[in-house]
Amino acid sequence: MVQLEGFTTFLVLLLYCTSTLGAEAAYLRLAVPSGEKHPIGKASIYLSHQCDWEPGADLHLQVAGPELGSESEVLIQLRFGGISMMAARMETLCDAVPSLKHVAGTLRQLEAKERKPYCLSHWPSLVAALETKGIHPLAVLEPEMRCLYTNGTTHIETMQGTTIGVRSGSSFQERIQRWGAIPFSSDPNDFSTLLSSHQIDAVEDGFLDLCLSPTWAFARTLRVNDRESLPSLLVVSSRVWDSLDARQQALLGEATRKASLYGDTLIERAQADWLELARKEKQLVEGDW
Repeated sequence: MVQLEGFTTFLVLLLYCTSTLGAEAAYLRLAVPSGEKHPIGKASIYLSHQCDWEPGADLHLQVAGPELGSESEVLIQLRFGGISMMAARMETLCDAVPSLKHVAGTLRQLEAKERKPYCLSHWPSLVAALETKGIHPLAVLEPEMRCLYTNGTTHIETMQGTTIGVRSGSSFQERIQRWGAIPFSSDPNDFSTLLSSHQIDAVEDGFLDLCLSPTWAFARTLRVNDRESLPSLLVVSSRVWDSLDARQQALLGEATRKASLYGDTLIERAQADWLELARKEKQLVEGDW
């Protein structure tokens, strides 16, 4: 009887170890193209810690920084297996998935009209469009305020006839054309050179992207807008997502949810701080356009 109880105990322990340790460990590469100083980058780092702190998770995120290239280049790597996860702006996703541009326009109208938080479950067409390109969305980050800025030689209230730099794939290009201006697609890393050399008259970009870039030194006149913004999405390669077991998927989903809430707080705080600084150091024109 004692031997039977001992064998039963051994069997229970064996089954427990098999269930908790039997899953193959997953090592994911998490790209942070925005850089670790940007709130989105900080939220990405937070996400990696959430997975590492989970005991027995067998899910590990290795952080890779801006050296991988621009956000668009990193998204290509994600789609074809070089990168597992990243946070991507809606403009970048629209550039990779043109069918998203209509969805993005609807999202912007909803945000401007009702000020409701974005939720992926409300937008199955967005999720489906991304999935066709091998991108699985996990969570939404707080939209970043938009910013139109010049080097001080162009009047920000009269954009007609000017050339305005925008990110490649920006959904604001049609809006700029309606102003009577010319959109100039460029890598955001080139904005400061283009603006200082007068090849463009102004730039339309995310407010925090401006604040945390070298272009801040060349911006003299700013106009911010929090009614035309679009969110960023935390996404994972569909191929990687399908390779995870149910427990790993649940852990990654919960960790991403926490990271998005943390990122929302950081974005709101950073925007408030930089707006206060802009009022002191720049000519700030507040109000929507």
